[in-house]
Amino acid sequence: MSFANTILVTGSKSGIGKGLLATYAARPNTLAIAAIRDGPDSEAAKTLTSLPVGAGSKIIVAKYDASSKTAAVELADYLKSVYNVSALDVVVANAGILKHFGPAKEASAETIMEHLQINTLAPILLYQGTQELLNASRQSPKFFIISSSIGSNSLQDHYPLPVIAYGMSKAAVNWAVSRIHREEDRITVVAMQPGWVQTAMGNTAAELAGMKPEEVPVKLEDSVSGLISVFDKADKATYSGKFWDQNGAQCDEKRPECGNCIKRKQQCPGYRNSFDAVHKDETLTTSRKSAPKRQKKVHSPTSDSSDSSISVSNPPSPSHVDRTLDLALFTKPSRNLEMESLCYFFTNYVNIPRDPSTNIFIEYILPIYLNTAPSSALAEAINASAINITSMWMNRYVDSYRAREAYAKAVTSLKLLLQDPIEAKADETLATVFMLDFYDSLNRRFVHFVDTGTHQQGAVALLKHRGRDSFNTPLSQRLFNAMRSRHINYSLQFGKRVELDPELLTDETAVLPSAKLDLLNVELADLLVLARDGPEAAGLSLADFYRVILDRALSLEKRLQAWVDALPKSWQPVSIPASELHHSIRDAGVYEGMCDVYSSLAVSHVNNAARSSQIGAIRLITRCSRGLNELGIAVDPQIEPYVDLRVQEVVDRFCASVPFHLGNRTRPAFPDEHREYPHVPAELRRLASYVDPFGNEVEMTMEDHVRAAAAIGGWFIMVPLAGFLRARAMAQANSKPGPLVGKLRKGQVAWVRGQMERIQKIYLFPTNGSPTEHDWKCILKQFCDSHGDGHNLFQPLAFNQRIWTA
Repeated sequence: MSFANTILVTGSKSGIGKGLLATYAARPNTLAIAAIRDGPDSEAAKTLTSLPVGAGSKIIVAKYDASSKTAAVELADYLKSVYNVSALDVVVANAGILKHFGPAKEASAETIMEHLQINTLAPILLYQGTQELLNASRQSPKFFIISSSIGSNSLQDHYPLPVIAYGMSKAAVNWAVSRIHREEDRITVVAMQPGWVQTAMGNTAAELAGMKPEEVPVKLEDSVSGLISVFDKADKATYSGKFWDQNGAQCDEKRPECGNCIKRKQQCPGYRNSFDAVHKDETLTTSRKSAPKRQKKVHSPTSDSSDSSISVSNPPSPSHVDRTLDLALFTKPSRNLEMESLCYFFTNYVNIPRDPSTNIFIEYILPIYLNTAPSSALAEAINASAINITSMWMNRYVDSYRAREAYAKAVTSLKLLLQDPIEAKADETLATVFMLDFYDSLNRRFVHFVDTGTHQQGAVALLKHRGRDSFNTPLSQRLFNAMRSRHINYSLQFGKRVELDPELLTDETAVLPSAKLDLLNVELADLLVLARDGPEAAGLSLADFYRVILDRALSLEKRLQAWVDALPKSWQPVSIPASELHHSIRDAGVYEGMCDVYSSLAVSHVNNAARSSQIGAIRLITRCSRGLNELGIAVDPQIEPYVDLRVQEVVDRFCASVPFHLGNRTRPAFPDEHREYPHVPAELRRLASYVDPFGNEVEMTMEDHVRAAAAIGGWFIMVPLAGFLRARAMAQANSKPGPLVGKLRKGQVAWVRGQMERIQKIYLFPTNGSPTEHDWKCILKQFCDSHGDGHNLFQPLAFNQRIWTA
């Protein structure tokens, strides 16, 4: 029999779980699955299957013991084999326990481990066991974990219950929800707070807290009704990855609760804003009046229930909590996260002396920011990026709710600007698009965000709308060059054609070395698309196809080398003898005694970007030469020795730049921490003529370089690393090198791979083989899928993409 909806609820023998099961079963055409410890042949199963059901609906019972590490897999196998269940639309992880009530010093290791096993590990294993069935859903699949506000660290003063095992387990599972949400593209994953409900577990908690069962504030039917309401409307964009209560309010948003619900003995409806509590607890007397009363003597019960959550609205606290609440009055006021983030961002990423001939847009953002309104689209976009970057350093995490709020405000304001014919052509509007794209690039690297190129497309549309002649001021010219460069590199990385009009790609528009490189990369991007599409799309035979690509790649590679040879002296590397390096730099990683320094990190970054382009062209040359040889067609015998020489030289220079970017760093370090880096000769610094963000002449010191290198040095080195990783031997120690990689000096591949691992450690990226390896691969920008919809790292390579295995 076919069902419109298939729902699985664990811990559904009684309480909340049973209420959820009954509600779903009462709907038409629904298969409601009760997963209980007693199994399908128990009396409990008979009771559940006798519940009223809707038209065409059915209740089935399966065995599920949350204390068993294999229960979830066995449950899924049972449903597939016995009931032919091929998909699940909703899974509710409801089973849980509360078995300890007392101070932390009395909680045994066994008790804590039992709570973590059932309340934390079991829901994660349930997700793993049902993930395949959820992804098979024809609807929007949903996975809910019944949690509790007791797991909120920020609300401990409001819920001062001595339940360390239970609280830890709920805090951990809340974190798991946030993590799983970021790893799943389709499944909505939500942690739910059902309230302090009149169930067996809720009544037991009331007894331990010195209350009567009838004083428990939330009726079972009200909790179930509220949960179902949230379940029905939960979606990936709004609800997933967050903590919601049964009233549809978001819980634990790092904002203080007003406290009125505690005094009124009612369930908190959520948080309106953080200013509701500004005038609360202003004096010690007020605090004592509003503090919870002392509770009765506590003990350790052995209660067990299928309801996984309680939330205490008026809990009497142990005596030792009173002093803690009083001392909380003297804690420092909360810091201004937005201001701190802006200062951190501008200090370490923007306010760095720069070579005026570089064109990295972020270097120009400060003057624009100072001239925009605090609530403008640009200001909000910068706020979002600054918060993300600061969180990346302080918490090793991005995509906080504060950053998302600022991002949403920026997008909303930007839409209004684009509707205005004058504002649509303003420099500030284009700068806003750039910062939003910058924000997305951070999320793409850290939170499994699939970048569909929305802001890239918007930037291209704005550039076309304005036309070349409208970029006639120094600021607008910088904006134009920066946005054009960003789009060209985006197209190059994602295998797309450059979509700019010819008038925006003329030689007259490229004065700076980086802009001239951009125009060469336009040709490389087009050539890679041609190679990807194959001979059929080009209307060529295979032999002619190889010849065309080979000729164009050879021409392009020579022009890339000519670009290198024509660089001004301030852009050329200076070799530093290994003997002059600090011993810790040599210990961290110097290849064959090679060390090059540059006038700035930006200059080194552009040089390495050019090397990546050269490698791209050389790969095409190697692949096409090999293809022609396989067809029995001779190629110029001078090509192979030329390629041998060029690839070794290019890779050597890349390796030589690593100490300049990473210094002696082998672990995470903040930009303000002192680290050793190769010294830049004074003569090279004089050639650069550095300026500050406002264009004023300044000096560049080693302290400036140390600060900038710690902040962005590793990020800059990732771009060429990404190119080298496309060669399979560079990423896998046991793989057989291709003909291009095989030309490198013995041991060089292993050294580059070691530097990859070094960056992983410095930036705390997951190591190969870890569950979050995908994030690390995304950071290294592997090739995207053939549709250009974002990263698809695991799709088999097509004919055209075999080029990258050379």
